[in-house]
Amino acid sequence: VRAAVYFGLSSLFARQVSADPVRLIALDGEIHQPDRAAVVERRQTTNVTIPAPVVVATSQYWEGNDGPWCDPPALQRLNVANQSRSSFAFQIGTPAQNVRLFPATAATDTWAVLSQGCPDGSPAKCQALRGSFFNSNQSLTWVPNSIFGTSLEVNLGMEINGQFGFDTLTLGWQGDNGPTLEHSIVAGIAADTYWLGVFGLNPRPTNFTTFNNPQVCYMQQLKNTNKIPSVSWSYTAGAPYRFSKVFGSLVLGGYDTSRFANTNVSFPFYEDIQRDLLVTIQSISTTSTSDGSAVSLLAAPMTAFIDSTVPYIWLPLNACQKFENAFGLVWNDTKKLYLVNDTLHSTLLARNASVTFTLGTKSTGGPTVDIVLPYGAFDLIAQYPLVANDTRYFPLKRAANDTQYTLGRTFLQEAYLIADYERLNFT
Repeated sequence: VRAAVYFGLSSLFARQVSADPVRLIALDGEIHQPDRAAVVERRQTTNVTIPAPVVVATSQYWEGNDGPWCDPPALQRLNVANQSRSSFAFQIGTPAQNVRLFPATAATDTWAVLSQGCPDGSPAKCQALRGSFFNSNQSLTWVPNSIFGTSLEVNLGMEINGQFGFDTLTLGWQGDNGPTLEHSIVAGIAADTYWLGVFGLNPRPTNFTTFNNPQVCYMQQLKNTNKIPSVSWSYTAGAPYRFSKVFGSLVLGGYDTSRFANTNVSFPFYEDIQRDLLVTIQSISTTSTSDGSAVSLLAAPMTAFIDSTVPYIWLPLNACQKFENAFGLVWNDTKKLYLVNDTLHSTLLARNASVTFTLGTKSTGGPTVDIVLPYGAFDLIAQYPLVANDTRYFPLKRAANDTQYTLGRTFLQEAYLIADYERLNFT
């Protein structure tokens, strides 16, 4: 498949970037080329080297205990293919240690799992299941800082502690020739709240003790050292249920035109910098099993935060109850999950209904974009420690309040997200 990767969305790169307004993207499996507009520019008197965007290599693994990656016996037992998330390859330390991480749109730092993350009683191959370990005491370039809270997903009750420090960080596997930066912020984590570590995409600086000594994040380091053209990025989570499995895509400083269809919606960053990727969900709908008519799954428009750090979709209780009625879901209050038994799974597969999220910049009217999720996007498997045995589930969560309304990685299987931190908008 031909793919064209375009430079970051800074005004410096008018000749490489579509001149149309930035737009929210719906995936449709087709290759699209943005419209171009003629640009007249003054000839420069000095040569300026503009770096190319960086395409981060996928790990070629489908994994996560909420997707999840399953070993062959588990897949055979559940009679499923790879229902999981596409991770990405990174190297930390000197000598380099390979780890696999999920891109985290809300995070600013890189987290990797420590060996303490697989204590006695953990499942076999725990290290591999958690994306491999980072051992700071085996890195010659590790500079320890201290233990801090991650200050992430506090509203969802998912904040954890990390052993923070600085080390050399490289994008991709050894031999991929990805960019390497020294003294990057790295946190070692052990808690199983996040089964794999994360690579933070948000370019905000990190403050450890005071606001007077901000530490530059990896994205800003890349821009400062002229390794990417801007601190924009683009990401989609991948869709293992499509074709022969479509891996995720992560581009730093640009976007991949083969991954999206153009739309006409641009979203300004929300004023709260910790919830910058905020959208208005005007409606959520599916089709009736009786006559094929549209069935509303949302009582009223609402705002939600797009966040790839977490896998689920958090909606108000009344919306979750509409999903329950439409799909026969039953909430398990012990596991806090919508578990799906074999009978319901067969019914939902045969029905093959889709769910349409209509997004806009305001509650009614204006330009909108439809992001359509087939049932395959919701047909996931929970593993240890979420459940004792591998169990299918529907990745919907009951939100306790409006600060928890979130569109996680499940949503980003069918949406291509571009964030421009120089123009402060996203698509």
